[in-house]
Amino acid sequence: MAEERHFETPNGDSHLNEWETGFAEEVAGELEDELRRVTAAYSDQGPVPEWESFTVSPAVSMEMTRIPLPIRREEQIPKVRRVIAHCRQIAIPAALAVLKDADREIPVFSPKESVRNLLAEFEEMMRLAESEVAALENSLLGEDEFNAELAASESAQELALTEVLAAEAVHSELESEAQSLLAAALPVNLSLLGAGAGFKNILPALTQANARLAGALFKTGPLSRQAMGLLPSIQRRVISGLNAAKSSSIRLTPNLANRMFAAQSAKVLAMPAIIGKALVRNQAVRNGTMPECPRRRQHSKNLW
Repeated sequence: MAEERHFETPNGDSHLNEWETGFAEEVAGELEDELRRVTAAYSDQGPVPEWESFTVSPAVSMEMTRIPLPIRREEQIPKVRRVIAHCRQIAIPAALAVLKDADREIPVFSPKESVRNLLAEFEEMMRLAESEVAALENSLLGEDEFNAELAASESAQELALTEVLAAEAVHSELESEAQSLLAAALPVNLSLLGAGAGFKNILPALTQANARLAGALFKTGPLSRQAMGLLPSIQRRVISGLNAAKSSSIRLTPNLANRMFAAQSAKVLAMPAIIGKALVRNQAVRNGTMPECPRRRQHSKNLW
């Protein structure tokens, strides 16, 4: 019997998509037609996306010893589905929280229109970012999140560190603690994606946007706190998108950084395929690299 996969492939193979099954009618996306149009290039349906054939550099794709990161599938799927349903409801409010006090030109009376405009503005950059980040994460952690293997490389260790910091933030009891942990992941992701000197002037803006998103998720409730495990994935997509902008001779400014962070936040929080993989990988890395902690185990039970 063929090995069961957890996401339906773009070419229509009958692979089970764990995150979509049973949820099509239960949760409605908040971003309407524009989000579906803009994100079609990197959704888990439709034509084969560009990143399926993305060529990873030899330094990343070479044969390496890999550390298994086992995780219990039957425990994770119901939990992650609940987070997915919740995230699709808070995608727009979370994006607007990133822009709060950062871009006063955003019309607060039309939040959906504001987010749709952001997605349209950064469509090409976000497509390129998704290609790069998906290829990077698959090369360092494997394509199957339930059978993840951490590559024995410096890049893989850096990626694992960001995931551990996010997992710790999920279990933080103070908002400031969660924000600090997620802020520490930002420079690691900048290094991982080769962000150059051009990011020096926008690092404060990225840090503030990261803190606003973390704070909004922390305050909203237990399921939103679980979504803080997505922050490393969001950070990587923001950095990659800004790298794409820089390559197109677009000047990196604090305003651009804030808007990109908001757009990527809305996109990730509205995409079940990205949420499912990211959260399972986050927990797998945490379980596989850090010792068990009774306090954290009890806190996790309280969250759910």
